[in-house]
Amino acid sequence: MFPKLVFAAVIFFCFICLSGCQDSKSAVAAASQAAAPPTVVIARVQQKTVPLYGEFVGQIQAEASADIVARVEGVLKAMNFKEGQPVRKGQVLYQIDPAEYQAKVNSAKAALAKAESALKQAKEQTAIEQSKADLEQQRALLAKSQRDVARDKPLASRHAIAQQDLDAALSSEQVSEANVHASEARLQNQIVNTPAQIEQSTADVANDKASLTQAELNLSYCTIRAPFDGFIGRTKVYPGALVSSAGTTVLNTVYAINPVQVTFGIPETGYLDIRKRNAGAKATPGEIQELDADLILADGSTYPFKGRYKLADSTIDQKTGTLTVVLNFPNPEAMLRPNGFARVRLVSGKAENALLILQKSVIEQQGGTAALIVGDDNKVMQRTIALGPQFENFVIVTQGVKAGERVIVEGQQKARPGMAVSVSENALTTEAGK
Repeated sequence: MFPKLVFAAVIFFCFICLSGCQDSKSAVAAASQAAAPPTVVIARVQQKTVPLYGEFVGQIQAEASADIVARVEGVLKAMNFKEGQPVRKGQVLYQIDPAEYQAKVNSAKAALAKAESALKQAKEQTAIEQSKADLEQQRALLAKSQRDVARDKPLASRHAIAQQDLDAALSSEQVSEANVHASEARLQNQIVNTPAQIEQSTADVANDKASLTQAELNLSYCTIRAPFDGFIGRTKVYPGALVSSAGTTVLNTVYAINPVQVTFGIPETGYLDIRKRNAGAKATPGEIQELDADLILADGSTYPFKGRYKLADSTIDQKTGTLTVVLNFPNPEAMLRPNGFARVRLVSGKAENALLILQKSVIEQQGGTAALIVGDDNKVMQRTIALGPQFENFVIVTQGVKAGERVIVEGQQKARPGMAVSVSENALTTEAGK
């Protein structure tokens, strides 16, 4: 029993010694760590001339839009497109039953052919020639009747023929004379009336041509085509429905969206600044050629294409003091759709010799903003700063720092005013340089 107690006492003594050694090492390490200054990441205050950006709420609009309406009445026979898809200029969109309008075209063609035939006859003076031929025939009959009378009179005086035969010859002569006079009158009437007939026939031809043109136009309206390249929306009328020619029923709408227009209002002072920067540009009065604009989409991403100036309104809005400006943005993949909203970001001026610090180095505090500066002795100083506009990942400081000073951008939570720190210009995390 005694040896076991001795062995246990030895084991306990060894355990106490080892624990003491561990506590001693931890204390030494803690003291060493407390003595070492914390490491912070710094960036120097930059001084340079930078552009100033302004952001404005813009509305996306189609460059052009057209309501598709029926111009003739009829039953909608077919719909030849997919709703919400692109369409090409001239593509057939809707088909109205053309049977009624084709019949009217055929009738107009027949009327025109008849009028053209009448005009041709009038111009060729066919009626006059017929009247002349009839007159010659009647004169020939009169001459025969006169010869018959001349022959029968001597015979009747000698009672060689019956008096009745002479009377018949005299009557035939009188009839022939009357027919000759009538034919002469008809010929003269044709000669007088032919110019009027030609004029009337010419007018009839022109009128029938107009009727045919209108009939063919109405027939063409049965086929409704896309007025330009663009996207078509949802149809409001489907095949089988009766459509009216009054133009009150909109079948659909086509939008031209490449490019799209973005309309926004810019303050009068911003507009004047842009115009001053364009003073040397060769532009028509009122134009703004040098307008480098970005579009910030609803999800915060930047649209990959730059905007180009299209036009500015002729007047300043009296209520808002802004000038309406329209930009064109390419839209080859139809990402931008009409009636959407986005932020237009453009250069509104420039800051000469501006002092820049990274945005993440700014400390928000009650009553203002501050930054932690590392002096030449590597001790931390807290400065109250005044901020100006932002530029990319930087912010312009209008008061509180000097060019070249070292500003803590990472590790502010470890640094305190008056504390000595170890500085590094290399990021400790992946976020430091942002």
